[in-house]
Amino acid sequence: LRENPQIESKLMDAPLNTLNPADQFFRAQILEERGEFAQAKAIANLPYSKLYAPEYLKCNNAQINYLIAQLSIFEGPIIDLASGRGDLAELLIRKLKQPIVFTDFSPQILRRNRRWLEFFGLYERVSLLAFDARRSPFKDGEIKVMTTNLGLINIEEPKNLLIELKRIVSGKFFAISQFYPEDDEVNAETIKKFGMDKFIFKNSALESFRAAGWQVKMENMMIGRAFPTPKGEVIEGASIDALPVTETKLEWGTLVAQ
Repeated sequence: LRENPQIESKLMDAPLNTLNPADQFFRAQILEERGEFAQAKAIANLPYSKLYAPEYLKCNNAQINYLIAQLSIFEGPIIDLASGRGDLAELLIRKLKQPIVFTDFSPQILRRNRRWLEFFGLYERVSLLAFDARRSPFKDGEIKVMTTNLGLINIEEPKNLLIELKRIVSGKFFAISQFYPEDDEVNAETIKKFGMDKFIFKNSALESFRAAGWQVKMENMMIGRAFPTPKGEVIEGASIDALPVTETKLEWGTLVAQ
């Protein structure tokens, strides 16, 4: 957009209700980059019901609520792996009393998270830590509780990831997960193209955990339809999510490993 300021102007100057859901989402992103966090949050909440199928949102919310209930019995800090923009970790701050550690490979995204959390008065119990999850800075068995929200699939070349996580986690690892059908050939082609197949198919994910020495089980399983997210019109062809590329049914659950 910096190279095409006329597109940014069109996106920002148009009445909000004339923009399609994808462009509303992108507008919120620009406001956030400008530090206009309150307006960004208000706009970002608008398009979700049109970006995602009701079943998708229901399953996602159910997993988050389930995870929060499980975490409420633990004491001590919760380490959130591959936090990204911190959607899950922010909810943990709002709903729980424990300290929360946001982690990500990118220092830039963590700096964004700090500005966001400070603006909304949520930074008091937060720590930020940038590292490569495949080579973490933690001591053996140092972590009692670790979480992630669809984060495993975003870690590139995760060959020894689970062995490293097993080294540092002495308690439980909770991973909100969504799994694609094994016979979904159209989506599977894109999944394999981007090297995301290890954790996005259930059997592969569970086998990978067991091979790394974990005891693993799925909890709170449910199924819901998912559709490709709409593409931008002002920012022509821009997508919110790469997957799915065609309608599918996702199997959701909370993976619990120890």
